Amino acid sequence: MHWSDSYSVGDAIMDETHQEFVELYNLLNNAFLENNKENFLNCFDTFYAHTEAHFAQEDAWMKVSGFGPSNCHQAEHQRVLGVLKALRDGYATNNTQHIALLPQLLEELPAWFSGHAGSMDTALSWHLHEG
Repeated sequence: MHWSDSYSVGDAIMDETHQEFVELYNLLNNAFLENNKENFLNCFDTFYAHTEAHFAQEDAWMKVSGFGPSNCHQAEHQRVLGVLKALRDGYATNNTQHIALLPQLLEELPAWFSGHAGSMDTALSWHLHEG
């Protein structure tokens, strides 16, 4: 996944966080392709911690600003974190079902991110700055 201005939501902090998300996703994907379990788990932990903090920041902004569709946006954050945690933990414990799903996760995350940033995060940015 490569950063594109099409991912920009019009908020400098959100855009910087999204750029970091893209960079960490790329490190995670490369670690998976290298098939080095220790490096992959380290990258996954870094990616997860970043994503958890990223979502927590957006959730806090939604709460403070009274963003109307916050429960849908927050629910999506929780679903993504749940999937990430389950697959990471499954990989760490050699759960073959979870390991088998990792390529699909890594393939689908860029499209999910593009859609999420382009809709939900763009709406939040607009609300924070214009609403």
